[in-house]
Amino acid sequence: MKITGIQIREAVKHWTAQKLLLSKVFVDSGFSFPNENKQTPEEVAAQFEQASRCVAELESLQQAYNGAHSFVLEGRMLTLSEGVKLMAAYAQLVNMWTSYAQRGLLDIERPYNTSEGLRRAATDVVAVRRRTTEEANQMAAVYSKKASRLRNAVAVANTSAWDISDEKLPLFTCVTAEAG
Repeated sequence: MKITGIQIREAVKHWTAQKLLLSKVFVDSGFSFPNENKQTPEEVAAQFEQASRCVAELESLQQAYNGAHSFVLEGRMLTLSEGVKLMAAYAQLVNMWTSYAQRGLLDIERPYNTSEGLRRAATDVVAVRRRTTEEANQMAAVYSKKASRLRNAVAVANTSAWDISDEKLPLFTCVTAEAG
């Protein structure tokens, strides 16, 4: 059987959603009206356990897939695993530079604003801006472009077909967990 990283990711999402649903059903399964036909807490717990096993197996498969696939970004070979982890760093760098730029717009670059947050009262020394808002916006754009290239490379790498055992097929059928 052949799968892609996208299929693995979507199967993980499915079984994670199943776990969330079953955790909510479990609470209600402890109560029933006379003659009401509904699952017992034990049955729901068994389904939750099975869905948890599916998530664990899929995440393990995803780690193996992400380690086995690589791509080149800015002249450097990265595994898909490294790329996925770097996406969060680039997103954070964009946010950091954007926040820095916004702070300048809100506080320092107004000529008559005496920002108490950037002034030391004891010495009456005012903090000096190290980068202009424009420079900070440019840096945010640089990291935004890097993040975009990285997201694209990760998306392409996630489309590579990978052979796995046919016994893993139930993980990708996206049906509800069965007790057992």
